[in-house]
Amino acid sequence: MLFDDFNVMRGALPEQFERRLYVQDPGTGLFSQQSLWDRNKRSHSKGFRTRSRKELWELRQLLHHLAGRKESFYIPTFYDDLLPTATLSSGSPSLTIENVGYTKFVQNRKVSVRIHFTDGTFLDRDIESSSEIDADTEQLTLDGVWPSDIPAANVSRVEFIELVRFADDDFEITHRNARGDTDLTVPIVEVFE
Repeated sequence: MLFDDFNVMRGALPEQFERRLYVQDPGTGLFSQQSLWDRNKRSHSKGFRTRSRKELWELRQLLHHLAGRKESFYIPTFYDDLLPTATLSSGSPSLTIENVGYTKFVQNRKVSVRIHFTDGTFLDRDIESSSEIDADTEQLTLDGVWPSDIPAANVSRVEFIELVRFADDDFEITHRNARGDTDLTVPIVEVFE
């Protein structure tokens, strides 16, 4: 299940990065710290807004279906995570991007991206491999080929798609009136696969 609807928020988007650390400190001399996690776990919030009783009922059904923290779902980051630097060539699975350390830090983890184009369309792809071309560029190999030549200028955003779950089992829906106008903000946390 992918939630790609707009994230409704008031004020700033609270965001945190967690990492489980193990510290060994004998009390004298050197101490060490290490983590079994190969990356941070991002946590932030997902906001919902309903405008009718029907939408409110659908939201309540969704919350029951996901069973609080039990079920995971996917959500885009809504950020410009990657910047294409070359034309996407027809029939090629390659995406050349500005070097952000993807090859060095992400390595062999399964990662999905959504590529948004300036005409309003988008494509979802999984990254199968990556390599560093030089200090300024990296090349990603995706699980599908491009349907036609697409200039890099026609790509408006490339965002990661994260596997997340609700961070809590309790939900507080704020009702603004009896017509079904409500707000709900729920903390979510990234899930390691």
